[in-house]
Amino acid sequence: MTRLFQLVSFVLVLFTTSQSVAQSEQDTLRVESGFWTNSFYQGNKQISEEEFVAFLNSSEESRRLYDQADWLSLLSTGVSLSAGSFLGYATAQYLSTDEVPVVALSVGLSLLVASFPLEFVVKRKMNRAVGIYNASLRRTSQRNMQLNWGLSAQGIGLQLRF
Repeated sequence: MTRLFQLVSFVLVLFTTSQSVAQSEQDTLRVESGFWTNSFYQGNKQISEEEFVAFLNSSEESRRLYDQADWLSLLSTGVSLSAGSFLGYATAQYLSTDEVPVVALSVGLSLLVASFPLEFVVKRKMNRAVGIYNASLRRTSQRNMQLNWGLSAQGIGLQLRF
């Protein structure tokens, strides 16, 4: 009877820990950058940006980082579009007059160069926000399960709280 109790206890502990690890892996978030937009995933399932933001709301720091990344992404897009406009204007001027419009070309190239670091900062902040959320999931899943041993009238007892 004791061997059966030990086997059942071991299987119960193993099953519970594997379920909590699997659940936390299923709930992890990730972001994949595309050409114009980002794709958001929870586990392997694609989710909308609104759902993604709702998950990040559980942690104030991850939401703050996401908001900063979102604002910087908007700024970077504006700077990139402005750079394209100046470079397009400079190209059109050059093709029509055979003169190089130095000011428009300089401003366009400067804006283009300035947009690259902004995109790297956006990706870094977005990845940090997701990392903070995923770390909080791991802490939560580990904290929710407790295994205690104790003495009882029949011998040693096993108590599992989750």
